[in-house]
Amino acid sequence: MEIKGRFRGEICVVGHDERHTVENLCFQNVVRFGKTVTAESPDVTITEYTRNIRFETK
Repeated sequence: MEIKGRFRGEICVVGHDERHTVENLCFQNVVRFGKTVTAESPDVTITEYTRNIRFETK
């Protein structure tokens, strides 16, 4: 996926609580404005109640 244009966009991975988690999610080949996205990238938020969230580039 590649994001271009003026809209900055945001990736938020948010689990609600211990019983409602987000798990085993993989983002592959995500590029924002020419830069590869990682979990530490600006506008990426991963909160608690998540597990095994990955960003991969091939």
